[in-house]
Amino acid sequence: MAQRRRKSNTRAHHDYEIEGSAVRKAAPQRYTRERESLREERRLRERERDLRREKRRTKKNRERALALSPAYVAFLSVCICVTFLVCGCYVFLQSQITNRINSVSSLQSEILDMKTQNEEAKQKIETSVDLNAIREKAINELGMVYPDSSQIIYYDTDNEDSMTQYSTDSSK
Repeated sequence: MAQRRRKSNTRAHHDYEIEGSAVRKAAPQRYTRERESLREERRLRERERDLRREKRRTKKNRERALALSPAYVAFLSVCICVTFLVCGCYVFLQSQITNRINSVSSLQSEILDMKTQNEEAKQKIETSVDLNAIREKAINELGMVYPDSSQIIYYDTDNEDSMTQYSTDSSK
């Protein structure tokens, strides 16, 4: 009859093999273990090969990224030229502004000096004129007289800036 014998296995479950003429024998475990180890080795080799391919691709991509094409160099050159041009214009405009500020400052000081000179001249003129001497000369030499009360006409203003005067000559 058939005998059953237990095979030791490192797996969690246990396989039993039945021996006899009518029963097929199960494949020995060592062949499946060898196949599994071969499959595992093949997977490891494929992973290593994939890693090497990926490293080569990465290296090529890095080299391509670091390589400067003529169009890129031309673009960078144009950008640098434009940047220098803008900076030069900025410095030029700053110097013009500074010059104009200095010019305005000097003109303001000139105006202040002229105002001071005008005030001094006005004060000098006002103090140099003797109004009594002018009145005496006008009355004695030129024959001028003060107006009579009949010659003085008073008028009212309506707080306007201008006034229209009509002839008040009574001889007409």
